[in-house]
Amino acid sequence: MFTAAVSEKNGSYVLEVPKSEVEFGTLETNTPFSIGVFDQSEDSEFTGTGKGVKNRPTPPVEQGDTRTVEIESIGDQGDGIAKVDSGFVLIVPNTEMGDEVEVKITQVNESFAIAEPVSDEVDAPTA
Repeated sequence: MFTAAVSEKNGSYVLEVPKSEVEFGTLETNTPFSIGVFDQSEDSEFTGTGKGVKNRPTPPVEQGDTRTVEIESIGDQGDGIAKVDSGFVLIVPNTEMGDEVEVKITQVNESFAIAEPVSDEVDAPTA
């Protein structure tokens, strides 16, 4: 989820998608997507019906947090991609797909965070 202003250009309305949503998220260029639009005026309140959002959700992680994550994919720049708490994206350099690692959050943005591995692959529990 991200916030963007709608502008008018050449007789059409335009919504710009932040580059980070394509580079680090699940959007791909030249692919159709559905978009939800929510009123963000001060007096609106999210009702679950698409009629508004009072406060933008905050990222589910903070700088300095540690998490154990599984690297689900590799991004275009070669960094590992993990998701936490309903799909929030963590970019984890120096990891491979399938790695389960403990990471420390080093930078938090609205729609993704950067994390560094703090330990080698976590030992899988034995049955």
